[in-house]
Amino acid sequence: DVTLAAAHAAEFTESVVISRLAQGITLVTALVIGLDQIGIDVTFLTTMLGVTSAALLFGFALAFGLGARALVSNLIAAHHLREVLEPGQDIRVGEFAGTVLEVSPTAIILDTPEGRTSLPASLYQEQAMVMLLQDGADE
Repeated sequence: DVTLAAAHAAEFTESVVISRLAQGITLVTALVIGLDQIGIDVTFLTTMLGVTSAALLFGFALAFGLGARALVSNLIAAHHLREVLEPGQDIRVGEFAGTVLEVSPTAIILDTPEGRTSLPASLYQEQAMVMLLQDGADE
């Protein structure tokens, strides 16, 4: 009940699942400790629980890492582009050309003839970017 109340207070969408998971882990831990206290060898059981937990956590970490690959790529590219690009600068990347309005955390916002265009920041690492010179600008 304490876990459920805390999860509700934190506004987790799956608060019931989190509370049931906490109850299950507590129950299994108490069961293993109780079996050990009455003299039953629980070495194999604790080893299997450890291996199963490690496999599940590895699976979650792998899924998260693979799922976040595009986001992380865009975050890193935008970070580097902030050092190179300034608002008002004219650029061309692939078929898109326009004036840089903003470098967001994951994208570059261009003012193009079609309107505002948001391009993923990682696009600038995958394609050549041309920085267009302003009229009368020094090279």
